[in-house]
Amino acid sequence: FTLQVGDTGVGFEDITVVVGHESKTRLQGAVKLFYDQARGYDVRVVADAVDLSDFGHISGQPWSGVGSAVASTVALAVAAAVEFAAKGAGASGTAALGNSRRAKGS
Repeated sequence: FTLQVGDTGVGFEDITVVVGHESKTRLQGAVKLFYDQARGYDVRVVADAVDLSDFGHISGQPWSGVGSAVASTVALAVAAAVEFAAKGAGASGTAALGNSRRAKGS
């Protein structure tokens, strides 16, 4: 990854995260942590490979299936927004949760 320290916050660019016992789920993206707590943080990831069985232990559900996903999360001191899109095995969908307004200047 690349670390960027700027006037407004700290950024981690070109991150890679591998999830699961067999490393089937792989995420690439960027994270921005703002110094001003009122601005919160901004996380953006793309997963070319998602295996839902990697997340079953979190939900306590026997999830299965593979696909891809794009997600972004912007969290402010007073609200958070999550946008998520997934596709795989004959199904696709999108969801937005929370207040989708963006932090000023982000």
